[in-house]
Amino acid sequence: MKGDGMKKMFLILFLLALCVGTTTGDGSGQIVFMSSATGSLGGFEIWVMDADGTGPVQLTTNTEWDGQPDGSPDGSKIVYASWGDDDTWDLWVVNADGSNPPVQLTTGPAYEYSPTWLREPETECINDLQAVSDCDSVHLSWTDTGACRYNVYRSMVSGGPYDFLGYTTNVVYDDSPVVVGTTYYYVVRTVDPAGMEICQSNEASTTVSECVPESPHPCYRLSPSPG
Repeated sequence: MKGDGMKKMFLILFLLALCVGTTTGDGSGQIVFMSSATGSLGGFEIWVMDADGTGPVQLTTNTEWDGQPDGSPDGSKIVYASWGDDDTWDLWVVNADGSNPPVQLTTGPAYEYSPTWLREPETECINDLQAVSDCDSVHLSWTDTGACRYNVYRSMVSGGPYDFLGYTTNVVYDDSPVVVGTTYYYVVRTVDPAGMEICQSNEASTTVSECVPESPHPCYRLSPSPG
């Protein structure tokens, strides 16, 4: 009974957010999706079809549910989550062309689901981060890489660990307040549209100097006292 309850809960999550297709490889070939067209007991199976909607092929045949498919970067394999006879979610992988039976990657009792292939960054890493300080702030700047946003980090020692300061969609960031005489080390990480950090910039450092008081105007003189 407990297994049935958990299975239904995850099925609801599938229906709310995960019953969608994703492309395999670079998105120019096939679409992988989950379908209840032939699923046993109202379950789902993994299918692929051409990008124009033709040539559907069923890849899995399970007595329960298969879902959350994701195509590998080269389009050759599909990883997915499957509810098995042990009443738990496990990860499986199958060839996108259906040439071989699915291979189980994980086993219970823990739940494994929401698989995603790691892909190469879609934007370049920052390699020209610069840090310039004055007496009350540090000004950071870098070249735009096309990232969705930039997460800014700071450390008191070179190499980290780094503490998160904030984020920006611009290519500048001001860190304030800072302490005079302290050396700060900064890195900036690019962020993709899904909110995942892609890669880290070079480290930039600066030592905060004391404020230099403005000199009086050279023509300024005190008026002589009368008398």
